[in-house]
Amino acid sequence: MTKSAENIGLQRWVAIIAILLFLLKLAAYYLTQSVAILTDALESTVNVIAGLIGLYSLLIAAKPSDIDHP
Repeated sequence: MTKSAENIGLQRWVAIIAILLFLLKLAAYYLTQSVAILTDALESTVNVIAGLIGLYSLLIAAKPSDIDHP
C-alpha cells in the first residue's frame, strides 16, 4: 500500500468519525432539547467540512500527472 493510499484511508476514517459524532450530537439534542448540545453539534459542522475538504484534497493530489499538470 502506498503512502498516498494510507493517507486517503486515514482521512476517510476522519471524515466518517466526524460525521458520526455530528449525528450523535444531533440525536442527543433531539433527546434532551439542550441548547448547549445543539450549539456543540452545530460547531461540529466545521469538523465535518474540514474532514471532507481534507479527503477531497488527498484524492486530487493522488491523481497521476497528465500532459498539462506534470
